[in-house]
Amino acid sequence: MFARLQRTGHTAGLLAYLYGPGEHGHHINPRLITGDCHDTPIEVPAQGDAPPYLARALDAPVERLGTRAPDRPVWVCSVRADPRHPDLTDTQWAEVAHRMVVTTGIAPDGDLDACRWIALRNQPHRVYVVATLAREDGSLHNTYRDAFRIQAECHRIATELGHLPPAPHPTPRFQELRVPAPNITISIEPSGSVTAKGASDGLSAALLTHAGFRQIEDWYGRRHRLPTTTAPVDRTAIAFHAAEMLRAARYEVALDPALDTGQLISPTDPYGTYVAGAHVLQAEGRHPGSRERNRGCPRYRPAPPSGRRCSGPASGGPRSHRGTGHRP
Repeated sequence: MFARLQRTGHTAGLLAYLYGPGEHGHHINPRLITGDCHDTPIEVPAQGDAPPYLARALDAPVERLGTRAPDRPVWVCSVRADPRHPDLTDTQWAEVAHRMVVTTGIAPDGDLDACRWIALRNQPHRVYVVATLAREDGSLHNTYRDAFRIQAECHRIATELGHLPPAPHPTPRFQELRVPAPNITISIEPSGSVTAKGASDGLSAALLTHAGFRQIEDWYGRRHRLPTTTAPVDRTAIAFHAAEMLRAARYEVALDPALDTGQLISPTDPYGTYVAGAHVLQAEGRHPGSRERNRGCPRYRPAPPSGRRCSGPASGGPRSHRGTGHRP
């Protein structure tokens, strides 16, 4: 079951077409099955008088708007059922039409100022719902998302009638996010080359290739390796960037600690893993800790700035007065 929405500006012409034989003579026994025009009864004495009578009843709220009336105030919804299933009765189609105007807000249940509407049939497996968008209180119906609402209602009706299989149980969101993904290991081999193993699908291979790895397929299987000419600094940066991209794509990545730039500097130890450099600074007397320990030593002097030379009693040589303008 599906529906189609249209808008037109001439109610009488539309009803004359629906009650007539149609373009190809397919209209058979046109008849009104339900509707609501408020204070105007929709029952007419003769079938031939139905189109003009119903057009006046539907257009009454539109005419009261005057210049505020929209150009196309007539709302037409045609609902068609699957012809492979038995046709519905007029009573069942009347219920379908009623659900269309309720779900779109054309005529909600209990709304005394709702839009005027009618439903008629002229073909098997089909019903036409005609309404005018002017409400009894002088406002206009907002047609935003009407098409979405009627399609959703058609799907529910078809499911209730057994024309469609019931919808499967929805998958929880957390199960959708926990998609099994291969584990990828990025490590440094004894030869010094950086390799990535475990990228068996196309996405992970594309991410590694984008980062700078080269794909290799041999008797060990598929793997990725950085070129041997890659500089050590670039090698670490490329490996860390590849691991970040893979983790963003929800892969489990085991990154060699020597390639993890996030572990090179610790908040509590500003020198991080550069232990050898810290020892060198301490030996030269420029480490902050060594300055505090040596501050009480009479021969302790902080290291001079780079590019300057000075000597004094601590070194046993004469003091230089270059640039002062006088000699001792």
